Amino acid sequence: MQSTTAPAKSLGYRDSLALFNSVQRGYRKVKELPDIVCSQVDPQSHPSLRKTPESIHFAVDVERITSRVLRDDKELQSAWFAMLNEQPVDAEVGRRLVLRCGRVYGPLNPIVYFTRVRRKRGEPLTR
Repeated sequence: MQSTTAPAKSLGYRDSLALFNSVQRGYRKVKELPDIVCSQVDPQSHPSLRKTPESIHFAVDVERITSRVLRDDKELQSAWFAMLNEQPVDAEVGRRLVLRCGRVYGPLNPIVYFTRVRRKRGEPLTR
């Protein structure tokens, strides 16, 4: 079995940046979801977004893998949180962060991650 932090393939900077942004965007969305949602009485209304076991697993996986890959570099750890909160980061630090995280974020791409979860549960891929 392949380790989740082993790089699957070498990505260029642009691919790493796109993957990094996608994972951070997904993580941010999950963290912004409410823990509790009241029930909807109107059947015509859209269902409320809420945290699900799958979204919680995603957030935990992002935190676990990110902390493992950045555990030896406090500067990159603080840059990760700064970028998550859309604060400016030094260009060279941001580049190092994106390249280091991009190597291990492949399985955390939200599109791939949540597709795999739905397939495992046996749900259709389209709704």
